[in-house]
Amino acid sequence: MESLPKKSLGSGFMNGFLCNLLNPKVFLFFLSIFSQFITAETSRRVEWIYGFEVAVVVGFWFIVLAVLITLPVFEGLYQKLRLWLERIFGLVLLYFAVKVGWSALSFILLS
Repeated sequence: MESLPKKSLGSGFMNGFLCNLLNPKVFLFFLSIFSQFITAETSRRVEWIYGFEVAVVVGFWFIVLAVLITLPVFEGLYQKLRLWLERIFGLVLLYFAVKVGWSALSFILLS
């Protein structure tokens, strides 16, 4: 496998930050989570606490994930299991695609 050129810490951070910031799925995910807990009566202080808490937890998760997947032992394990992981996750995605398609088709035919 070819080795990719090393990115600087700042470049890698900006790449990941912008990827998450511009990803509409991330926005919709947090909107769905926050809409369950924040109402019109929720104070600004509590809203800021929720936002700060999410930023800290997500930031911590991404740091831990980045450290783990850059370990040589993980890279070796991934290369060893890559083919099977891709097959398994491909089947999982195919299952969800069929389930969504079947649901949509049933809705159209039964409407």
